[in-house]
Amino acid sequence: SDALKWLEQFATSTPSSPPPRSRPATRSNAGDGYTLRRERDVTYPALLAYADERGIPRDLLRQYCKEVAFDRRGAEKEKRSLFGIGFGNDANGYEVRGIQGNFKAVIGHKAITTLCDSPEPTTAHVFEGFFDFLSFARLMKAEPHTMAIVLNSAALAQAGLDAIAQRPSIARVVTWFDNDDRGRAITQDYADALGDRLHDMAPHYAPCVDLN
Repeated sequence: SDALKWLEQFATSTPSSPPPRSRPATRSNAGDGYTLRRERDVTYPALLAYADERGIPRDLLRQYCKEVAFDRRGAEKEKRSLFGIGFGNDANGYEVRGIQGNFKAVIGHKAITTLCDSPEPTTAHVFEGFFDFLSFARLMKAEPHTMAIVLNSAALAQAGLDAIAQRPSIARVVTWFDNDDRGRAITQDYADALGDRLHDMAPHYAPCVDLN
């Protein structure tokens, strides 16, 4: 019981050390029942340890993610907020992963995330979740004229296709979807839409469920 009490603080409280280096919240805080309270560089040891366990280097984590503190809507007067690792999406919200179990949330509105280094990318890499994208960024050498699309949910697979359609310069689409029924289904949807432009990478990390 003492261990459970000790673990509870990581799921329900904001970090008390080190002191927060706060800046004004710029992300949307409407939608999905959560209100953004603070965003900062990822510094809290428990969040860094979580990223370590998932094989993500800390400098890469800080490059693409923020440490976010947030409240359930209607619970703003509580003394303690929830917190987690936030990954920005195209709706100016945050996709959030927590350190307790498989906690997932959205601050703001659910949307895909697009990252592009060129106005006319020739290759697009598409991922289901942002930890898969971070794994890719760790393992693969950056290529010029490349676009990354993170669906943030298999339910947004069509939004990913729409983003590709808006970039006629894209000649090659590389998918890194999960090795499960849903992942195979959206891979087939992409194959139907893209034909021989599609390169499915999932068999290369089977029997693992995903790239991470």
